[in-house]
Amino acid sequence: MCPAALVLTATTFLAALDAVRFTPWFALATLAVVPPLASRKAAGAEFRRLGPTVVAAVLLALIGAGLAWSGRRDSAGPRTVAAVLRSEPRSVRVYPFLTLADWALWSAPNLSGRIAYDGRSELMTPDQFADVARFARLSPGWRRAVRGYSLLVVNDAIARRLDGHGWRRVAAAQGIDLLRRVG
Repeated sequence: MCPAALVLTATTFLAALDAVRFTPWFALATLAVVPPLASRKAAGAEFRRLGPTVVAAVLLALIGAGLAWSGRRDSAGPRTVAAVLRSEPRSVRVYPFLTLADWALWSAPNLSGRIAYDGRSELMTPDQFADVARFARLSPGWRRAVRGYSLLVVNDAIARRLDGHGWRRVAAAQGIDLLRRVG
């Protein structure tokens, strides 16, 4: 296997372990790399050397290690944070960080109609997207974006900057934090 094919396969495999949406790319990379290997004759000079066997063994070990690591991950996300989101009363409106919006809605379907957006940025108006971008950077005007929302679903970096400045952390796990407006 040439080094470029090995890098392509390993990279797409690791991406697929990180997020299910990358699995098709791993499949496509595998379809590009494996058939030429399978069609070669085993008696070829390339397969008589020890190198390909070592490469195959290393790949199998990496795949096994990746699967073991993936199996230990909590694919449902932080259960404690999701439980708090599900327990919120119907009057609570939620403003999520863009990359956490779909997770929040998936984990707490009762937020439907009370969450600022569902993570599909292509459906936002230019003004909404500008507000989301301002909030992500906490640049001037971000407070206008969260006006009317009493709960934020954010990452650790934003939570650290906002905690104690009009917002209080109510739950946190695996890099996802819930902040409640104070007062």
